[in-house]
Amino acid sequence: MVMGYGMVKQSKLLTLLLKDFWEFFSSKSWIVILILPLFITFLYNFIYKQAETKMFTIACQTTLSDPVRQIFKAPQLRLVNYSNLNSAKQDLAAAKIDGVILDNAGITRPIKLLVDKTRSQEAVFVVGAINSAIIRAYSDKSTPLIQLVYFNTTVPTRWVSLPIWLIQILLTLCLLQSASTIADEKERQTIHSLLVSPMTLTDYMLSKIIWNSLIGTGSILLTLILTGADINYWAVLIYSLLGCLAFSALSLLIGLFSPSALFARTVATLAYIISALPMMVKDLPFAWKGLLNIFLSYQIIYGLDQALLLKPFNRLYMFYALILFIETFVLMMITGFAIKKKSDL
Repeated sequence: MVMGYGMVKQSKLLTLLLKDFWEFFSSKSWIVILILPLFITFLYNFIYKQAETKMFTIACQTTLSDPVRQIFKAPQLRLVNYSNLNSAKQDLAAAKIDGVILDNAGITRPIKLLVDKTRSQEAVFVVGAINSAIIRAYSDKSTPLIQLVYFNTTVPTRWVSLPIWLIQILLTLCLLQSASTIADEKERQTIHSLLVSPMTLTDYMLSKIIWNSLIGTGSILLTLILTGADINYWAVLIYSLLGCLAFSALSLLIGLFSPSALFARTVATLAYIISALPMMVKDLPFAWKGLLNIFLSYQIIYGLDQALLLKPFNRLYMFYALILFIETFVLMMITGFAIKKKSDL
């Protein structure tokens, strides 16, 4: 009897998961799952990577003094001689070069560098590279210089911000999109049609949480594969799965008890903004920073940050994972209790 009941229960869940599967791929929802990993891959493999390895081309006139020429022997700088200043300005406007030295600056005078204001962010990097070259060229050998040496050399700089993008996937897929989908099904009375069948609301809840967790975790795994991220995959996937479960449970609560799909989207958007707050202030020092631990997103971002380390698994990592699991369980219990008190959805 027990085995037969378990097989029936499994069959119900599988049927609901198949329903979500066909609805998902017959709608435009799958585009979001694909676009997010592709966008992040483009960001990291082209834009961020290019910023790490880009060489800046600076135009100069043949009359440039030898001391200034020594500065531009830095690996990130390349000098190109122009006999005509107007030609150099035209190439600067066409983005063929990154800057133009305007005069034969001496050691004691500032080097005047002409840049394109529409590319001001790049100009900041150019000036930073030049100033670093000046320090190396003209500092006294007895004066100590600061050189950054990373103990975790397996992680390139561009991967440091990857956890922020991964949690954006969780918030978008498992909170915003999921809450809207559930509220739409409720508004179209799809849930009511299921409840008059052998399916129960518990079956429905479990299928939604499982499906959303599969979609969210799958999208993150696809992102890691496409970007080739140099991080601990197991550490990422553990917190990704826990984050998917937590936000899926929250979206279920929002979707089932919202009076309309529009209201559900509004509440889900508000929850999204509140969840994003810890990511914006997590590196800032303030007295009540410990209160951020009440946010699901803060715990998730900690676990994802740990995945950048060579040895991510520690006591604090496991503690946050346990807290996430408990919070997910509590959210599911709250939803189940609320459903029992309000039978008419």
